[in-house]
Amino acid sequence: MKALLKAGLIALLLAIVLLVAALVIIPLLVNPNDYKPQLQQLVREQSGMELLIDGEIGLSIFPTLGFTLQQVSLANQGQPLARLEQAQMALKLLPLLGGKVEVQALALDGLDLQLVKTPQGEANWVPKPPSGLGTASTATPDTPDQPAAAQTPAGGSGEIRLSVSEIRIRDISLHYLDQQQGKEYRLEQMSLLTGAIEPGQPFPLELNFNLDSRDPELSLKTRLTAEASLDLARQHYRLQQLVLDSQLSGATTGGKSVPLRLAGNIDAQLGEGRIQLDTLSLGLANLTANADLKVTALQPLRYEGSLQLPAFDLKALMSTLGQPALDTQDPAALKAIALSSQLSGSDQSIELSGLQLGLDGSRFNGRIAIPSFANQALRFSLKGDSLNVDRYLPPAPAKGGKGEASAPATPPPAAAASSEWDDSPLLPVETLSALDLVGELQLGRLVASGVTISDASLKLSARNGLLKLEQLKGGAFDGQFSKTASLDLNKSPISLNATVDMEKVDISEVLKLVNPDKPAARGRANISTRLDARGNSQRKLVNSLNGTTRFSIDDGALLGTNLNQLVCRAVASVRKKTLAEQSWPQETPFRSLGGSLNIRNGVAGNNDLIAAMDNLKLSGDGEINLPAKALDYRLGLTIVGNGADQDEACQINEKYANIAWPVRCNGSFVGDKRLCGIDSQRMGAVVAGIAGQEVQQKINKKLEEKLGSGLKGLFDKLQ
Repeated sequence: MKALLKAGLIALLLAIVLLVAALVIIPLLVNPNDYKPQLQQLVREQSGMELLIDGEIGLSIFPTLGFTLQQVSLANQGQPLARLEQAQMALKLLPLLGGKVEVQALALDGLDLQLVKTPQGEANWVPKPPSGLGTASTATPDTPDQPAAAQTPAGGSGEIRLSVSEIRIRDISLHYLDQQQGKEYRLEQMSLLTGAIEPGQPFPLELNFNLDSRDPELSLKTRLTAEASLDLARQHYRLQQLVLDSQLSGATTGGKSVPLRLAGNIDAQLGEGRIQLDTLSLGLANLTANADLKVTALQPLRYEGSLQLPAFDLKALMSTLGQPALDTQDPAALKAIALSSQLSGSDQSIELSGLQLGLDGSRFNGRIAIPSFANQALRFSLKGDSLNVDRYLPPAPAKGGKGEASAPATPPPAAAASSEWDDSPLLPVETLSALDLVGELQLGRLVASGVTISDASLKLSARNGLLKLEQLKGGAFDGQFSKTASLDLNKSPISLNATVDMEKVDISEVLKLVNPDKPAARGRANISTRLDARGNSQRKLVNSLNGTTRFSIDDGALLGTNLNQLVCRAVASVRKKTLAEQSWPQETPFRSLGGSLNIRNGVAGNNDLIAAMDNLKLSGDGEINLPAKALDYRLGLTIVGNGADQDEACQINEKYANIAWPVRCNGSFVGDKRLCGIDSQRMGAVVAGIAGQEVQQKINKKLEEKLGSGLKGLFDKLQ
């Protein structure tokens, strides 16, 4: 028995000696450099590429299993594809037998990749084996793909433990040129350095690279540091104290160098489909974004978290990024923007809920969502205290600026022609047709186009080429108003419908929208308008305008003209009297004024205008021709009093009462300063009527006298 045991021990010892001897002697007897031609031939046959090894191939088996490569290059169809200065990898042999991978050295130096895609879409990194060679190995069996069976190491634990002394990757460059798409990227001076890597244990990591892009033209110089940990078995990866610093430059930033900084902690448990991003901070020039984000699912992607943007100056940010300046009517606009919100979403959507938005002193809260990135859909529901839209409009063109010629008092024919309605498209139909929008906005105060609206409520939608202003209402013009509108882009030509209702508004403020300097009237008005039109230019919309407008105005005045003066002048003319010199106020007060407009193809007709004044009664009829920018309107002014409080020349007696004195407003409402005056055409009829009345009165008087004397003689004879 002892002899047998002794023989076994001797045999085991001999086997160990022979194994060690083999591990030591084989590398001495076998020179891997002798196999370079066979290796190059194998690459040529299998891929059609040319492998060139100018340096030495090193091989070791014990105590580490490893290799080294030096001065290696690869070409495809005569074009360089890759070049490598040196690569080294060494595994400890004895731990490997126990199912533990311990990498003693992993190094890569001087790798240069040249990736090119031709205008025809052919990539130089795709192997092209010579005809008849290398095809058999690429054939796949007809049997369905089966998942590979998990390989269990000899120890039976089913888990491979990975340990790396360090990773050292330096001087890596990559040039990618897509001649088909016109894209070009260069990755240069890339390096990756780590400390010792043990499962679940933190180790230092440093990554550096420079990235250049041609379209867009941008350069990025980046350095990343972090404390990393890896647990391959559990697919658990961490980056703690992550700091990424970059410098952006190029045409995209206007040639300026812009700092970019990202910091935070990342905990990825891919085996469980969860990723946690804590205390993330993104800094870009003067913009800072802070976020906490949790990825709750990877397939499909789902995430939730919070986002904060401290106040920043958008104009300064755009300037720093080398972008065109954002010019606004208010130079202080867009200089204080802040945001705080909860966020959630997927790879197809995002939602900001519990939103708090600050914009130049205005405050908003609510919700904004993009339910579909593919459809560019937008949903929002916001409430705010105030918003002045005019502040954010482009500045108005300077008037009478240096070098500008002053406009002539009477415009030449070319200038007159320019006042015609424009035929150029007003709306970007294609862009608007693609909108997918549903939203509502409530504001305590809204200013737009110089109009202040209190308690404004807005609801709108845009889907499938149909745009709707479902509601816009609030307090405006010292009264109340509401408006709805729809724009159907699916029709040809496009169709526009609108309704506007105003109650007890200051009509002078409304009319200032048409003529800011000289509104035509003042007073409290009720207005109801229904309009529709078709087309996508000023000319087409004006020429197709149809609808109705009904209005009534109380306790007001017609501004810019004095109808009492016109009537007085007409009466004085009939009486052949001269008016005394006096100052007439340029307005005509009235107690009430009402009527309606029926609009057909841009021509607004009215035949029921009635106004009640102190000494006059006003009635009118005529039309406003919007396509021609002209009006022809006739007024009848009936004298109610006797004019005792007016000029003696225009004081009347009963023979001038109940006569409609004619006034006509005629001409272009673009440029004509005096549109209204005595209607000479109808004035002749009035004068003839008055003269006829006077003749008839004289005849009647003569008849009375004759009849009276005759009756008297008859009575005398009877006596």
